[in-house]
Amino acid sequence: MRFDDAPGDPGAPPARATLVDPTHSQLLDEWLPPNTVDGDYFAIETSFSPDGKWLAIVHSSVGIGEGDRLVTVVDVAVRPAPSCR
Repeated sequence: MRFDDAPGDPGAPPARATLVDPTHSQLLDEWLPPNTVDGDYFAIETSFSPDGKWLAIVHSSVGIGEGDRLVTVVDVAVRPAPSCR
């Protein structure tokens, strides 16, 4: 997973997960949070199973308040891991 600090496109989805290797990149997910989800920051977190066969994808939102942070797990998906070259 690679994180890019460059300013984003305001018309683009708030979070993307891309698996990158030296020869190619594969978009794992594009996600728009439902209108009912409030937050200041939206994220996609990925985690592989110990055997590398499964990939968990967690969509979350973070609300940054006065001294408080509210993290909400919006949904979780488990799918077969993409093949890596």
